[in-house]
Amino acid sequence: MSNNASSFVAFFFGLLTGAVIGAATALLLAPMSGLEMRQQLATQAQSEYERAKLEYQKQTSKLRKQSEELDEQLAEVESE
Repeated sequence: MSNNASSFVAFFFGLLTGAVIGAATALLLAPMSGLEMRQQLATQAQSEYERAKLEYQKQTSKLRKQSEELDEQLAEVESE
């Protein structure tokens, strides 16, 4: 369970790091006007936000299920 939590944190750290590096690279290399660039960055940011939100929900659900399973196992051991 601890491994899953650290994997989850590592995923989000990597996601944020990649987003920042990607945004900086886009700003430096893209031949777009400021308005076009802001629109594209806003679209990409929204997309990444939705992706991160979905992954967070999946991981939270997975951890909740594992926690419930452990609670059930503990209850069985305690009742023996």
